[in-house]
Amino acid sequence: MSEEIRLRLWLRRPTRVAANGMYLLSLAGPMILGAFAYAAYRFGGRILPSEPLIVLGELCMIVPPLAYASGRPGVSLSMRLKPPSARALLAAALCAVAAFLFTVPLNGLWALALSALGGEATSNVPVAGDPRQLLGSLALFALLPAICEEVLYRGAILGAWERGGSRRAIAVSSILFALAHGQLSGLPTFLVLGFALGTVAVDSDSIYASAALHALYNALSILAAYLLPRAAQALPEGAEEAGAGTSVWPLCLMALVFGALFWASMRLFRGERVRRGIALAPRPAERQAMGWHELTILWVALITAGILIAGDAVRLFG
Repeated sequence: MSEEIRLRLWLRRPTRVAANGMYLLSLAGPMILGAFAYAAYRFGGRILPSEPLIVLGELCMIVPPLAYASGRPGVSLSMRLKPPSARALLAAALCAVAAFLFTVPLNGLWALALSALGGEATSNVPVAGDPRQLLGSLALFALLPAICEEVLYRGAILGAWERGGSRRAIAVSSILFALAHGQLSGLPTFLVLGFALGTVAVDSDSIYASAALHALYNALSILAAYLLPRAAQALPEGAEEAGAGTSVWPLCLMALVFGALFWASMRLFRGERVRRGIALAPRPAERQAMGWHELTILWVALITAGILIAGDAVRLFG
């Protein structure tokens, strides 16, 4: 790719105003649409199911970036909407397994910390009751979020913030990704996952690779929530209670071992980037301050995310 084409693609990246607006819409849109849907169902005397709200929330993430890119030639490429190599997909699968193994003890340590502070951490992973519900959960909670969230966070948001350098863009998109979930109990997991997804998207030059990692990670979480209770039921009587006590040191050891495995899997993508000659966006020599319109939209979005996390904190400690 010539320097002239690279420059044109660089200039066609989403603006930070647009990216911040998309982020705010992804947070406020589901709340507004959900309120209208709830009112409509209450007016009709019916109970509002959760599935339509989940789909509406995901549409609020994917529709604005795609609409933005469709009317601006070159933006889709700068958002990395292009197929990855087969090697990158294989590395994404390995990284998803390593990330899942790493976040299990990490979640355990975080849950112990919250419990020590008087909180009661609970899992937000949906638990399917039968194989039919399991397939529905995989489609609704694994595949759909992986596609929609990657287009927004690793496509539009990371692409816009990459004007300040790729590493800064990965950090910012990871933090915004974690805050948007509004879950204090899962904050470390979302930070680690956001970092992994951003790095994979940049090093593979494709958000399809990060979407594959995202979908497989979600699928592993759902499968574990489905299979582990059944495995516990098959244990001899009293075996589950005997192992119920959770110690800090085994979790720390598991976090160190699986953390090293996770780090090694991330190195695969660095090798892929070097092999394909993909260059990171450099940090500009002079830092450009954000304008008032960029800051206003971003602060409103952050306050909205803070309200969601505060609500979850009340639930945990209430």
